[in-house]
Amino acid sequence: MHWFFIPFFILFFGISLCNVLAPEATWRRTRAWQYRNPSAAEPSAAAFKMQRIGGAVGIVIGLVLLIVTLSK
Repeated sequence: MHWFFIPFFILFFGISLCNVLAPEATWRRTRAWQYRNPSAAEPSAAAFKMQRIGGAVGIVIGLVLLIVTLSK
């Protein structure tokens, strides 16, 4: 069993879950520091929806990979 992959999958799942639950907070923590006025440079609602969709896809991929890894 590839036990050393499990922490990677947990981290991947956690980041994806943050993107699904709170994309605005994720943006503030990871990107807002780059702007002098972060509130003026905040992404649109569509960008946050895409971030949520990407997080959901990441969760599905992470779970599938975890199941495949644990089944071997």
